[in-house]
Amino acid sequence: TIKTLLFLGLLAAIQACNPNDEPALDVNSVNPPDSRFELERFLASGREPMQEFTFDASTPQEIRGEEGTLLRIPANAFVHPSGTPITGTVQVRLREMYSPGDLIFNNAATVSNGQILSSGGSFELEVQQNGQDLRLATNAQIGVQVPTDSVDPNMQLFTARGRDTANQVAWQPQNVAVADT
Repeated sequence: TIKTLLFLGLLAAIQACNPNDEPALDVNSVNPPDSRFELERFLASGREPMQEFTFDASTPQEIRGEEGTLLRIPANAFVHPSGTPITGTVQVRLREMYSPGDLIFNNAATVSNGQILSSGGSFELEVQQNGQDLRLATNAQIGVQVPTDSVDPNMQLFTARGRDTANQVAWQPQNVAVADT
């Protein structure tokens, strides 16, 4: 009968799936991937390239990034690490990060002193001359506008000059006014 055939078919299928017949997996023969390398490669694959700008250091500049970041750089704003004033051409590299995905791909989690920050966006700025990193001159200020639909009056400006021992961005609060323009 049909019930007997279905039962025999089901019995045959159960017997065919006997776990004792499965070959054993030798886990020692598997070479796991280098997870740190794989993670870094994954993050790099989603990272936007830096936008590059070149200008004469003695001339004030207004730089607008592709996502709307506006930088107002005064003349003579940069110096060599020794403090010597810059003359000639400087290179500015800008990376804008305004979505959670941007922050993740750039390993720029918004945490400061163990506290999670609410981010209105971030950008990365590198300034060099002939491949040497420059720094902001004493008393020089770069004006910054970032694109946003709303401003939280409690927001603060945080900056980072590198990464901590865990390779996390070391965000530090700044005593700078944040205004809705």
